[in-house]
Amino acid sequence: MDSRVLINRRENPKESANVLSLITFFYIHKIFTIGEKGDIKEDHLYYVHRQLRSKQLGDKLENIADDLQEKRKCVSTIRLLVIFCAKKYIYLSIMQLIMMAIFVIISPFLLGKFVLFFSPDQTEVSREGVCFFGVSFVGLSIIQYIYEQNYAMIKEELRIEFQTALCSLVYRKSLRLSPEAVSHITIGKIISLISKDINVFGHLIKFASDWCVGVIQIMIIMYLFYIKTGPATFVGFAVLFTTLPVQVYIAKIVKNKRTYSNAKSDERLQLTQEILAAIRIIKMYTWEKFFSRKITETRRNEMKKLRQVLIFKDVSFLLGKFVSVLSFYMLISSYVWMGNTLSAELVFYLYSLYDKLEDTIIRVMPVSISQVGETLASLKRFDAFFNTEEIKNCDLAIISKIPKLPKIIFQNVRVEIRTITVLKTINLEMKPGLNIIAGHVGSGKSLLLKTILHEYETADGKLIVEGQVSYASQYPWLFPSTIKQNILFGEQFNEEKYMRVLDVCALDFDLKLLQFGDQTIIGDCGINLSKGQQSRVNLARAIYRESDIYLLDDCLSSLDPNVRRHIFTSLKIYLHGKIYVLVTHHKRFLEEADNVVIMNDGNIIHSGKPADIPQNFAMPKRLDHSDSRNSMFGYVCNGDVEINDESEPPKIEEQNVNIYHESKNAGKVPLSVYKKYIRFGGGYSFYSIIVVLLISGGSLMTYAKEVLSQWVDMDEHINVLTRNKNRSSSEFDMLTSKSASAFNTYTTITFVGSAFWLMSLVLHFYFASQISMKLHKSMIESVFGSTMKFFDNNLIGNILNRFSKDIYYIDEELVYSTNDFIMVFVIAVSTATLISSINEVFFISSMIIEIFFVLLGYYLLPIGRNLRRLNSSTRSPVVGHLNASLEGIATIRAWKNYEILKDEFDFHQDLYTSAHHTLVTFTQGFALILKMISSIFMAIIVGIFYSCNQMLREKLVFL
Repeated sequence: MDSRVLINRRENPKESANVLSLITFFYIHKIFTIGEKGDIKEDHLYYVHRQLRSKQLGDKLENIADDLQEKRKCVSTIRLLVIFCAKKYIYLSIMQLIMMAIFVIISPFLLGKFVLFFSPDQTEVSREGVCFFGVSFVGLSIIQYIYEQNYAMIKEELRIEFQTALCSLVYRKSLRLSPEAVSHITIGKIISLISKDINVFGHLIKFASDWCVGVIQIMIIMYLFYIKTGPATFVGFAVLFTTLPVQVYIAKIVKNKRTYSNAKSDERLQLTQEILAAIRIIKMYTWEKFFSRKITETRRNEMKKLRQVLIFKDVSFLLGKFVSVLSFYMLISSYVWMGNTLSAELVFYLYSLYDKLEDTIIRVMPVSISQVGETLASLKRFDAFFNTEEIKNCDLAIISKIPKLPKIIFQNVRVEIRTITVLKTINLEMKPGLNIIAGHVGSGKSLLLKTILHEYETADGKLIVEGQVSYASQYPWLFPSTIKQNILFGEQFNEEKYMRVLDVCALDFDLKLLQFGDQTIIGDCGINLSKGQQSRVNLARAIYRESDIYLLDDCLSSLDPNVRRHIFTSLKIYLHGKIYVLVTHHKRFLEEADNVVIMNDGNIIHSGKPADIPQNFAMPKRLDHSDSRNSMFGYVCNGDVEINDESEPPKIEEQNVNIYHESKNAGKVPLSVYKKYIRFGGGYSFYSIIVVLLISGGSLMTYAKEVLSQWVDMDEHINVLTRNKNRSSSEFDMLTSKSASAFNTYTTITFVGSAFWLMSLVLHFYFASQISMKLHKSMIESVFGSTMKFFDNNLIGNILNRFSKDIYYIDEELVYSTNDFIMVFVIAVSTATLISSINEVFFISSMIIEIFFVLLGYYLLPIGRNLRRLNSSTRSPVVGHLNASLEGIATIRAWKNYEILKDEFDFHQDLYTSAHHTLVTFTQGFALILKMISSIFMAIIVGIFYSCNQMLREKLVFL
């Protein structure tokens, strides 16, 4: 198809980067420079990294699938994943286990010793020792941050590898689907597989090792807790483990709901694709409102189940969050209730251990368990696709040209589709010359041609096809590219032959009318051509190919009489000496045929000379689909035009044009977009309630740390007074009362803050689901309300990408990102405010860090936004190429152009992978920069602790 734009891209800098540049992500700094100067475009992307190239990854996974098919007679997607990733993934998991064990054990120990120095009457840690512990803690944190980001990057690259390989395998499998399989595996389902279902493998790769390591991490931390708190440990962890059966039950529900939701997504995408392909007819008859309502109703059914999936995932996530808070609270409370006293060292040590465990409890465990249900649902869909019936004997569809005369022989051939006989005992021989097949609609004419192509397997009898076959489908198939590329379709260009084919198909006049001649870009399904032009380009492709057998399935019915007669006469001359099979309903052509085959209900009722046709046979009546339009612009009528105009069409120099290019916004997102987003969800009042609840919950959870530090401080003073025999009873009673009050306040704030946070998340999910529904409806109405110029300039692949991948992000990713952003922002501001309120030095330090964060965001966020837009736009060619290939699957198989199409798909996917990998690298680099700044802030705090007075240290040490 050759719709590629060949650009001499620069080598990926990661391939030549040194170790320091790799671990700090410095090798991507040139993208930062380009983004700072202006918009990042496709031209600026690097050539995809060698380990992420689609062709090599697709070949590797295809070999694995072939081995599984040979050994087990079926392909299991989970086995594909295990075999493809196992070795590397095991190494990663072992490394993660070792490193997390080091960080979990050493980091809390260093913090505990650092805090111990500031406890009253301690003699264990000297001033030199606290300096060592403080510096070691900051240094270990820096090492941990660098490790975590590089570990995350390696897993992201492994995810990209498998998803790229799986997309390539899905495309290759789609080219081999049998006609029966194509009838029930829709384009919408395949697009859904590579746009939505494929994301579960990203989550699986991301969380599987974390889940396994997390289980071991919980056991280690539980042991460390037990050393410090004794039996109280079991109370806290019992609360944690009680939710596991609930999480498993939720995973089962999610699996069932997700299966139904995915089926509705397939239906919606298939309906969208079919409507876009027929948009000209829909607009001609003003059916936009009807189809808009139909898609909206399908979307509503999809969202009913998807909303339930998200609610149950939300419940699972909320359980993890609530249990994490409750388990720590119960641990501390049980420890106190058992008659033990708290110290700053102990609480800080326990809280540090809990902080290491929090990500596993809140994110990894709940998400992993709920993700199991979604993964099983998607695995079932992939397994069903990969084990679908393939076309049999596809290598026989085109037989190499041999010296003998070409021939087609049917010997008692019978064809069945789903146990129904559609061709009944066919005996037929076709020799060089004009062979016309006629018959009523549904009599089996097209089926006979596809049987010759081996699209359908013979149930009985023998089919002999000798010679190379060329095929023109009944419904013209044109792919997004130039007219010239549609005609050549991978064949070598021969100017003399090419010009002759244009004359035979009466295309020379059309090309003279076009500004760019045969370099004119054709849209999906030839949407910017008339039906007659589509048929003639489709026919030109078939006869340009040097073949022995030409199968032309009703290619002349949509032409006006003058053009039809010209082409019919020219074809007889041009294809002289070849087997030329024409399906037609025009009786006048039968008289000029060398052999006429008449079919009825899957049987041949006549085969022989035109003169032998039964007198009682009547050609079927058809509506006149003739098309007198010869120009795609202006609809020029050709009734008075001489077809044999001897002037040649203009010769236009070939241009390297990206047919899938789409204009995208640059710069900031307009404020109106955010306003419309909020209005779609329920308005400013509703969203304000969500934000207030989030802020309140985050602020209360942050303030709980301050109350906890006060409680610990009071308990330490109570311990000192308890050891002092000369203590004042009134002072002791007052401190005991304040300690109890602080504990009750801590309890109240913890539960109220958690409740606010949970309510905000539930409301936010409902808010997001409303947005998804209304946004999709608005998109449909906007697309249907567009003029035809919009569809001429935007291919179906580009539009489908908006309705598949982008809608997926809005449905299932955006709400989490928005919620996390607000929570992190609130907690960061609350914590900084809390610390800053105690001492002016902390205030100045916090303000400097916060200003630096703002400036860094102002500089880097536009680059990230730019890369995100580029990531989305480069996905369109992948979806578009898949859609175009599936539309013309019979023609592709007849041409045997598998390798060309696979290479082009891999080319498009490499472009997307390059953009996506660049975005992921930027994200990890940005995160590392933020963590390094946090380490600097941490070092400043440690330094201030070391130099401040004793009273200030006791007050600040826990925070």
